[in-house]
Amino acid sequence: MKKDAILVIIVIVIVVVIVGVGIWYYQNQKDKGIACTMEAKLCPDGSYVARTLPDCEFAKCPEIVGIADKIVINSPKPDEFISSPVTVSGKARGFWFFEASFPAAVYDSNDKQLGIAPVQFVPQNENDTWMTENFINFKGEIIFSKPTIDTGYILFKKDNPSGLPELDESFKLPVRFILESKL
Repeated sequence: MKKDAILVIIVIVIVVVIVGVGIWYYQNQKDKGIACTMEAKLCPDGSYVARTLPDCEFAKCPEIVGIADKIVINSPKPDEFISSPVTVSGKARGFWFFEASFPAAVYDSNDKQLGIAPVQFVPQNENDTWMTENFINFKGEIIFSKPTIDTGYILFKKDNPSGLPELDESFKLPVRFILESKL
């Protein structure tokens, strides 16, 4: 009798182990053979994302730095360390430009202007124009004086030749300055 009880317990343990391994295997193999449709989602910054496993949900869109429907800053990133000269790039709607440029300026956190320069429209092909309502690329280099504090911002300002305040728009990108160490 005692041998029969031990044999039953051993069989039960073996069955439980086999079922457990089977469940583990099934759970780890459930994504095999699943394919997501080849759809793409247009993100607010103009890029596209595809569906991803395991649930075939769209991947997250990149975080927008700027004003989503007007200007997107690619470089520098928010709170990035910068030094002079700083190269700025991104894309903006054509109506932010006048004569293919708009101003960008570096300020310290006390609102002291350290430098200003125009950022220029960068055509992607010979038929591109800045006279559009679509997003177009820009790039520029701002030379600025030595800051005395370690934080500031870059002000991207819509060019407004009319001078009408209701047409003014701007975006402040927070930055940090690389200060020379005092030896």
